[in-house]
Amino acid sequence: MLENYIAIYLIDIVALVLLCYLIGSNNILSQNRKGYFYLGIVLTALII
Repeated sequence: MLENYIAIYLIDIVALVLLCYLIGSNNILSQNRKGYFYLGIVLTALII
């Protein structure tokens, strides 16, 4: 059971890292908005 939880948490963290990459490579978002997205991702990772 513990292995399942660890696997789910790792998948969530990998998905958040991928989201960081996508946000960073996106030219449409302004720099100010990217900061808010990064802050939200970091807070989400801390909660996980």
